[in-house]
Amino acid sequence: MEVLVGVVLTFGAGLGVTVAALVAGRRSLAAMWLEAGRAAGLSRLQVRTRAGWPMCVEGSRGPLTVRIRSLYIREVAETATLLEVRGVTSRIALIPVTLASRVARERDVRIGDAAFDEAIVVTGDEAVAAAVLDGRTRELIRELFAPRIVTEFPRVEADRGRLDPGCLVVERMLGNQAVWLASYLEGVLTLAERLREPSDLASRLLANVQEDTDASVRLTNLRLLLREPDSQARRTALQNAVGDVDEDVRLEAAIELGASGRPALLRIATDARAGDTCAARAIETLRSAFPADQAGTVLAQALGNRRLRTAAACIESLGRRGPDQAEAIGRVLAVEHGELARVAARALGRVGAAPAIVLLHEAVERLPRDRALREAATEATVAIRARLVGAGEGQVSLAGDEPGRVSLARDEAGRVSVPTGDAE
Repeated sequence: MEVLVGVVLTFGAGLGVTVAALVAGRRSLAAMWLEAGRAAGLSRLQVRTRAGWPMCVEGSRGPLTVRIRSLYIREVAETATLLEVRGVTSRIALIPVTLASRVARERDVRIGDAAFDEAIVVTGDEAVAAAVLDGRTRELIRELFAPRIVTEFPRVEADRGRLDPGCLVVERMLGNQAVWLASYLEGVLTLAERLREPSDLASRLLANVQEDTDASVRLTNLRLLLREPDSQARRTALQNAVGDVDEDVRLEAAIELGASGRPALLRIATDARAGDTCAARAIETLRSAFPADQAGTVLAQALGNRRLRTAAACIESLGRRGPDQAEAIGRVLAVEHGELARVAARALGRVGAAPAIVLLHEAVERLPRDRALREAATEATVAIRARLVGAGEGQVSLAGDEPGRVSLARDEAGRVSVPTGDAE
């Protein structure tokens, strides 16, 4: 401070008053920051002044170091308080989406919380991000990072924050009341504590799998935990997740559990309230472990509810059973169109006999514009022909003039044909 006093004496009384006021203002600001720092539990507090640099107060709490300084916002002629906290993780970065660059958005890590993912851009190590960004941490970030528009024209934002690798930075217009600054500083330090590098990554991920209120976040943490080498944490997570209230989380855990997860897969596959995609994945995973009678029941329900992926998975399952399922598959082929008809045609190729060729022929005639169905029917007919026994030299053809007729060819060994039709 002696340097400033010398300036006063050199440049005269008028300027001396201004500089004196500046000194007093700086002292008052420093006193306020020191009071707020003590209230927030900072130790080793000190005021730092350097020529050409703004005055700041520095302190620490545990492994965190804090710097408090002012930031003048010219557009609104107000001073904001800028807080910088070091000691947080250096493996991720966070910034409000309104301030993020295009490159940052392209590298965005999704946590699973839709509202958070829309508001905050996260980059860096996805496992660390998932581990530290639990529900309470996401709530604090939304509170402290969301910019407040001070003026529209020109657009000026304040009260905003970001996480740079290793440094949490927040600014806010707090006025000159130490009590406000202390309260705000306490909130920033609480967030910084939660953003420290996790000492046990697997345990943090496991806690989120068990406790987070957002099902998509639980699923994200489960998937990331399954990549970690901690086998005990993986087992515990799967045991918890297979009983989760959310079907997608249960499905992921059941698939990963293998044979011991089949009961959970069966419950999902046969639950008429399950999502179409979820039920279909459960059936596809079960494969031959999905009983044929249940597959038939679920197929009927899925067709009635137009859960098309579930229906297709049931048809695929029945198509791996044997000839006794050909009739059920044929009934679908006789009335359905699009992908379901194609799936049924391919399934008949695996389990059908000579009568199935009639159904394939009729389906092609009923849907002459469906090239993919025609191709599937041709392949299915070839497969059926290859299995037929006692057909002379094994030759089967479809009679082109009379729909529904099947005849055995007596020439050209192995010839099979499906009418090409008019594929306009």
